[in-house]
This record gives sequence, structure tokens and C-alpha cells, in this order.
Amino acid sequence: MEHIKGTKEYILYRAYEQYLLHGYHNVSISILQQELQIGRASLYYYFKDKDSLFAAILNKFILSHIKESTHTPTTIGINDLIDCRVRCINAIANHIQQLHNPTLSIANVASLMLSGITQLQDFMLQLKDLGQIQFNQWKTAIQNSINRGEIKADCDVTLTAYLFQHLKCGYEDPYCDLTNNVSDFYLKSCHHLLNLIRNK
Repeated sequence: MEHIKGTKEYILYRAYEQYLLHGYHNVSISILQQELQIGRASLYYYFKDKDSLFAAILNKFILSHIKESTHTPTTIGINDLIDCRVRCINAIANHIQQLHNPTLSIANVASLMLSGITQLQDFMLQLKDLGQIQFNQWKTAIQNSINRGEIKADCDVTLTAYLFQHLKCGYEDPYCDLTNNVSDFYLKSCHHLLNLIRNK
């Protein structure tokens, strides 16, 4: 994705690429200046320091999509919630594809999120809150699917919600072509679990 040099969008996308490539601790303001070919004043015009830039990156490329995935009707069932989660994963992966850097995959996102958790308390708290919302969404969707007769009536709602919530989406597997196939990996995992509890 092309952005005009020195604009906020340009800085966010290019700095995101640098953080993905080298990690939070290995990217300084000086390195960003050099790689983005912009002056320090341009960076500080939009972001007061490295942490505020990092927080803006995490919000734009990760948190915003997770937040959007939590806006679902209370009548939603398991299949629809799975589709919602897949859209979230695809949106995060799409940003990686827009960077047009063949050395990057969505696997880099996991380590960047870990840096966010350890460096930015607000990011950690937001992830925790969003995780709780997602967990409650799974519980609601599972109960709705039970009520509709789609899955077994004796299904343990809380345990099953926990299992769905913690299914790996592929970020952690360095042997997959995650940028293209991460949502396929996640979708297969979800359907495998769903088939185990389906009311046949």
C-alpha cells in the first residue's frame, strides 16, 4: 500500500514493517528515521515518543480488528462466530500482505503482541478485556446452538467456550505459509472441534 512519505499512515505502515522485521527492542527512533527516510520532527509531529507510536501501531493493525470482532448479535451461533473470528484473522493478515515484503508472515504478529503486553500496560489490559468479551461470546454462541439443537445438549458450555477461545490460529507455527493460510488452519481447527460436539 502506497502512502505519501511523512504522513501519519506512511509512518504507521513503515514502522509496523520495521517492528515486524526486527522486534520492538531492536527498532529505535534513529533507525526509524533512517529506514523511513524522514526527519525526527516528522515522527514527533504525530507521536510524542516510541511507545506512543508502538501503541498506535498495535491499535491500528491488531486491536481494532479484535474489537470489531466483538460486535456481534447476542443471537449468534457457533458457525457465525467462527466466521467472525476468521474475518478478524484475515484482516490482520491483510495488513502483512499490503507491506509486500516476502520475508514477513503473520507469525511475526505474535511476537509483536508479546512485546506490547510486556511494554504497554494499556495494551495488556485491553487484550485481557477483549479476551473476556470473546470468551463470553463463545459461551453465548454455544448456548444458542444448543437451544437450536445444532450441538449436543449435554455439551459443557464453559469448557467448550474455553477450547474454542484457545484454538491456535496458526501464528505460532513457523512451518506454515501463514500469511495466506492462517485462516484456513484456524477454520479447520474450529470445524474439527465443532464436529466433536455436533448433534448428529
